[in-house]
This record gives sequence, structure tokens and C-alpha cells, in this order.
Amino acid sequence: MEDYADEAVVNDPLFAKPLVGKPAIGTHKLAEMIAISDIEFDVGDRWEEGKKVFANWKVTGMHSGPFYD
Repeated sequence: MEDYADEAVVNDPLFAKPLVGKPAIGTHKLAEMIAISDIEFDVGDRWEEGKKVFANWKVTGMHSGPFYD
């Protein structure tokens, strides 16, 4: 969570609305950690444009628990 500003906005293609602020982002990340075991992250390029930061990444794992509903 240290990578996120308090007012950060994350656009996740799985959700219709962006995740706004650290609490919303943290809740989402926790749900992912509960639902997926054997996680491997591969962070590719990161770049910034003005106040925005972009990153390409890939995650693999086993869906082994509940993910929201």
C-alpha cells in the first residue's frame, strides 16, 4: 500500500467503477489475497504521465477461496 497516495484511483477492468482511496484499494487487494493462492507477480514497465502512474503487470495463481460474492 506504500505505492499508493491517500487519494489514489485504481481502474480495475473487473469493476465498473474505479477504486478511490487507500481504504477501497486495500479492501480490494485483501480480497484478492484471500481468493488466490500461489500468487506470482511479474511487474513490467512503469511510467508516469503528469500526475498519473501506469504499470503493466501480470499475476498468476490458483483461485482457491471466495472473491467477494
